[in-house]
Amino acid sequence: VLPYEKWMMGELKSFCIENLNEIKNISYVNAKGIDKLWHEFEKGNKRVSWSRIWHLVTLGNWIKENKIEG
Repeated sequence: VLPYEKWMMGELKSFCIENLNEIKNISYVNAKGIDKLWHEFEKGNKRVSWSRIWHLVTLGNWIKENKIEG
C-alpha cells in the first residue's frame, strides 16, 4: 500500500489544496463542504479517507488542465 495519506499531508499538500480550490471555483459546488472535508482529513478524522479527498484532488486537476469554467 502506498502512503497516500502521508504524502497528501506532506509533500503533496500544496498540490491537493490547489486542486481542491479549482473545484471550489465551480459555481454549483459547495465550497464550504470541500473545505470541511479537507479540514476533517487534516485533523485525522477516519470518516474522511484519503481516497475520498484524492478523487476530488484529481477532479480539480482535470478541471484545471482542461480549463473548465463554471
